[in-house]
Amino acid sequence: MARLYLKGSNLPLFNEACVSDNRAMMINTTQIAVLRASQAWVEHFNAGNADRCIAAYAPDCLMVAKPKGRFVGRDEIATFWRTFLASGAGQLRYSNIQINTETEGVAVLSADWEMNVGRGVVTREVWKAGADGTWSLTEDHFEIQESFEPSSSKGYKKTALIVVDLQEDYFRGGAMELEGTEAAAEAASRLLEHFRESRQPVIHIRHLFLSPDAPFFVPGTPGSQIHPSVAPRPDEVVVVKNHISSFLGTNLEDLLRKERIERVVIAGAMSHMCVEGTARAAHDLGFDTLVAEDACATLSLDYGGVQVPANNVHQTAMAALAFAYATVSSTDEICQLVSAVKNNA
Repeated sequence: MARLYLKGSNLPLFNEACVSDNRAMMINTTQIAVLRASQAWVEHFNAGNADRCIAAYAPDCLMVAKPKGRFVGRDEIATFWRTFLASGAGQLRYSNIQINTETEGVAVLSADWEMNVGRGVVTREVWKAGADGTWSLTEDHFEIQESFEPSSSKGYKKTALIVVDLQEDYFRGGAMELEGTEAAAEAASRLLEHFRESRQPVIHIRHLFLSPDAPFFVPGTPGSQIHPSVAPRPDEVVVVKNHISSFLGTNLEDLLRKERIERVVIAGAMSHMCVEGTARAAHDLGFDTLVAEDACATLSLDYGGVQVPANNVHQTAMAALAFAYATVSSTDEICQLVSAVKNNA
């Protein structure tokens, strides 16, 4: 038996082929086919297409949904899913996927799952290939570990503010002074005030270089501290990172998933580095991503003997994000948007 393991946003991290090359190729093909079949089922579910979801089950399929019950045959399964989808369920996402190949035409998938009405585990999805190459579910075992009210049944998306690297070294007189950091921090502080008043989650990101020879953000130095204008409150989370992306090597994603966050607002520095890297990672992980462009700052760069002004660096970073990765807006526009959607929930 071989296993395909995927973590987070369905990126293959491990693919063990412990048999002959032909056997390994068969296993890889089977695993990919099952992954695609399962992903298609999730897409139909999120689109509210009960008929397509039900059609994926074999006529004599067994489904065990703890603690809801045991369902035998497509008709009983159909009743369950139609009722469940009608309740407002959606936004299903699998993570930590494992696919075990049993034979050329049979594989078993397990995963963690989360949606807007709950989270749990898939303990056993058995997929079998038919003579025509179509994959069907012959068994489906999953567990609901936590249930909650649908967060987006009326258009509301639970939102968190992420303030990235607004630390002393980036301010006037710091070891890596940026241009416009004070203005960006003023806008970020307004975002903080808005999120605090509306009791929405706030997460502060603090960068520390691991080397004592680093040019800035050296552990234990005043310059590595978060600036007082955007200082975290005692009840707010501070995530320490060592890379450009705030998600890499940290528990940021776990914190957001635990709070059932669907949308993030990002502010901070530098625009073209940690802000952009964090925004791209958030998008790739499935979060609706907004960037407060006037709450970000950067510095001038030199490339190929050409001096690129800080404003051009910033605008280029924002334009790249706005093209496909994020909604880029002003602080005032984001505050209005978040308030309007929340009040309509």
